[in-house]
Amino acid sequence: AIYAQATNPPAVLAEVEDLKLKAFSALREGQFNLTSDLIAQASQLSSDPTLTQMHAWLADFEGLRGRVDAEREKSYLKAEKNVKDLIAAGYQIYAYDSLANAYLYAADRDAFVKEPWVRELIDSAAKDAEEAMAAERWIVARRIYMDLNVIEPVNPLWRKKFNDVTSRMRLLAIYT
Repeated sequence: AIYAQATNPPAVLAEVEDLKLKAFSALREGQFNLTSDLIAQASQLSSDPTLTQMHAWLADFEGLRGRVDAEREKSYLKAEKNVKDLIAAGYQIYAYDSLANAYLYAADRDAFVKEPWVRELIDSAAKDAEEAMAAERWIVARRIYMDLNVIEPVNPLWRKKFNDVTSRMRLLAIYT
């Protein structure tokens, strides 16, 4: 900061400080693009090496975040393809596991759950789980409810059904 004061006039220092404050505020709110832009502006106005280093860190972070987003999208597409391939091959019950994975990789999970093919599969999974419970196929029912709980974590029905099936399995294990 002393180095910056020696090489910059007070008006520029005030603007740099204002940009830094806005950048840190944006950082606390998770607005990484805005933070990067503000630090870049402050770095251009000031010859402060700290700002230059911060700008480099933010650029590295943005690059890493871009690579992570690309890998996540790649994993999402692979999981989505697995769902469709398993359904086409007649392994719908196993497709629910891949659907749960696709949900976890989806960039917008709310939009993913609202897609018509996903809604159909969720409804089908609920039906298959009920049929498995009626046929006393507890492991299959538990697995489906676990997947449904991943896909719709805010739906308390899936958690309750999962816990009910798990309790039933424990009782059977005790008395067998």
